[in-house]
Amino acid sequence: MKKILFLALNLAATLAMAQVKPFRFAQLTDIHLNPNSDGPTKALLASIDQINHTDSIDFVLVTGDLTEQGDTRMMEKVKECLDRLNRPCHVCMGNHETTWSESGCTGYSRIFGPEYYSMDFGGVHFVFFNTGPLLKMAYGHVSPYVYTWAAQDLQAHRDMPAIIVTHYPLMEGDVDNWYDVTDALRRPGNIRLFIGGHYHALRILRYDGMPGILMRSNLPDDEGKPGYGIYEVNEKEIRAYIQRVGEEKKFVQAYSMQRADYDPQGKAEKYPDYSDNERFSQVSEVWKTQAGAAIYSSPSVEKKRVFVGDDEGRVQAFSLRDGQKLWEFKAGARVVGGPTTSKGVVVFGSADRKIYGLKASDGSLLWTLQASQPVLGSVSIDHGTAYIGASDSTFRAIDIKTGKLVWAYTGIRDDKTTCHPRPGYLRCLG
Repeated sequence: MKKILFLALNLAATLAMAQVKPFRFAQLTDIHLNPNSDGPTKALLASIDQINHTDSIDFVLVTGDLTEQGDTRMMEKVKECLDRLNRPCHVCMGNHETTWSESGCTGYSRIFGPEYYSMDFGGVHFVFFNTGPLLKMAYGHVSPYVYTWAAQDLQAHRDMPAIIVTHYPLMEGDVDNWYDVTDALRRPGNIRLFIGGHYHALRILRYDGMPGILMRSNLPDDEGKPGYGIYEVNEKEIRAYIQRVGEEKKFVQAYSMQRADYDPQGKAEKYPDYSDNERFSQVSEVWKTQAGAAIYSSPSVEKKRVFVGDDEGRVQAFSLRDGQKLWEFKAGARVVGGPTTSKGVVVFGSADRKIYGLKASDGSLLWTLQASQPVLGSVSIDHGTAYIGASDSTFRAIDIKTGKLVWAYTGIRDDKTTCHPRPGYLRCLG
């Protein structure tokens, strides 16, 4: 019976692989368009022109670091360049799109689309997701709701071979929760390859046993040549090449399409070291709860309640005693600065360009105040007045009970040469 079952499973796998139709795609990565240099733009346009004149390229993957500074203006310029492609283009976020962003990364979604999604081509399932980090230069991070979605998406398409598209490699020292991601994604057993960038150089890797490749940057190499990747897919294998502009492509590596080249029932090869918890035993965990998304700021505490905002735009209240969830409020976009609480009112800003006041006891909405750009700053409250800055170069004082604007200071200016606020200024407002 076991032999018959084994033969049946192999037959099913063979039939699934037989549905794969040969196709080719290109990979552009680490483009780094820069407002202070036209070199990256010239390299991108030269690559696009060569791709447009290459036969049988079915689509193009762009695997992150589109710009040097992550600003909206340069992302729009990248989009203008990519629109010159005469093939479909599928984009994935890089860490330069998630760092120092005045839009709270909402500019990326507006210009290029969702931060995580999937698509099918030629009988192969492609999964794209953001590997962070957000608004700081640190290790990458994949939110729990994102890798949970990706695992469920792979399971729903388990009869198709899958290719995972990210920017960071899913490894220790690159993504801080790599082990959670690899443990979640390996289970359906249909991953054939991870494709990424980030290191500006070709690397052949293993993510807890699963095969990965990082492609060279599109920027000119030591010989002044821009370049990109080419992948040829058929029912048997994926063949990866490096393609320098003006030269013949060079073969790099082949990957099996007919089987998973790892153990789907395995686990991460290493997990974080929590031994300090034993060394400092005078501090112990009282409770722990899974918020479900990345948290970027400190929580606020008032009257035995803990309030915290997250990457999905939720502000949640938990019992300080046992961590039980008390209520949840959903804003229109991520909450970066975190909530602050005073006199029974929770105040926070969101990347949806609004400032909110909630009733601390039940999370009901008391008021909103509209800004013209995302509100990413933390809130400070003193004597019933909330103070918060926003990406519209405005610092506001707000009555926490009514939501009425007390005053607004607009003397903050951007440095247009670098696309970032001028550093080193401390202002005192009275």
